[in-house]
Amino acid sequence: MKKTLIMLTIGFISCSAIAGSIHAQANGNVMAFTNTKTFKHSIRSLTLRGAPFFRDSVRAADLKNINLRAVKDFGDRFSTASETKWYVIRDGYMAYSTLNGLGIRVFYNKKGRWQASLANYTEDRLPKDIRAIVKSTYYDFAITMVQEVETLSGGVYVIHLDDNKSIKIVTVTKDGNMDTLQEFEK
Repeated sequence: MKKTLIMLTIGFISCSAIAGSIHAQANGNVMAFTNTKTFKHSIRSLTLRGAPFFRDSVRAADLKNINLRAVKDFGDRFSTASETKWYVIRDGYMAYSTLNGLGIRVFYNKKGRWQASLANYTEDRLPKDIRAIVKSTYYDFAITMVQEVETLSGGVYVIHLDDNKSIKIVTVTKDGNMDTLQEFEK
């Protein structure tokens, strides 16, 4: 399960790294990736070949083709979610929905048991204690995106930071341990 959490995190980081480079190019800045080996691995994950939930094709599914246990669990966990779309993936099912203005992805195995939930949002929705931990170290950086990853083994916040010279991606566990995942120079 730890491997799953790591692969999901890498996939999200890839998306953010590319979005950051697009943003930097739009501003006329040149982005230099200081860790190209890690970045290339992230690109592979972004193409969905390396991510455990997306190794093969993803196809939309009718509710009748989804395990009933998954549908029931989703309804119990996210009763106020709207616009839910279900997909069949290699290892089970994925539900994509909107919850309180956030896009969330929820993953289930083939038996309909919950495996992971992912949500992307901005700094204003980050819990204040987690924000304080990040800002106490990276006080000059802007928090550009937060990715909350919940798995069977626990939860982690993947936080994207940006200043005028660099981009940093850090993780903060629910109990407040912070680690730097990647750093890029602009």
